[in-house]
Amino acid sequence: MANIYWDEEKAPQKETREALMKKLVDCTDDAFDVRFGGDGAGAHVTIYVEAESERRDPYPWKQRMSPKFMGWRVVIVFVPPTYIHEILNWVRGD
Repeated sequence: MANIYWDEEKAPQKETREALMKKLVDCTDDAFDVRFGGDGAGAHVTIYVEAESERRDPYPWKQRMSPKFMGWRVVIVFVPPTYIHEILNWVRGD
């Protein structure tokens, strides 16, 4: 029964990423990035947020994120500061 909640047409990835990047500006002051992936439960959009470990539980959201955005299941991953630039967005040769 729980899968009925997620059984919805998903917006295109490009459109979803652009809308989510705009929304996240109102949700956090920390650095963030948006990626798409999947796991045993299906496709999802992952929000990476940089925060020191002592600030993660509970995280001080300015505005709470919904578990679903434009039909996509939302997964939030907290990462250490500089992770997005140095790991996620690393380009060979930098």
